[in-house]
Amino acid sequence: MAVAQKLTKTTILLGTVAHPTRLRIMLLLNEHNELSVSALTKHLGKNHSSISHDLTGMRTNGLVKSRRELRKVFYSLTEPTWIGCIKTFINSRIV
Repeated sequence: MAVAQKLTKTTILLGTVAHPTRLRIMLLLNEHNELSVSALTKHLGKNHSSISHDLTGMRTNGLVKSRRELRKVFYSLTEPTWIGCIKTFINSRIV
């Protein structure tokens, strides 16, 4: 992949996580490995449709993957190394 393509993809990924709820979703998925939408709504205190909307965008852009088990959909991170980047930002002096 050319550098310009990588920069475009990186911009899309950063834009996708550029929201406190989506960052919290990523941190929770890292902590628990996999969570259902219902579990995420309980952890985050947000409504089901809001969390589902965030997860759809995150899945579309390759940050999370999903699997269905009966009537529940479970989500997990596609690339756990992103968490290291997020934690570096959170713990940096500029934040």
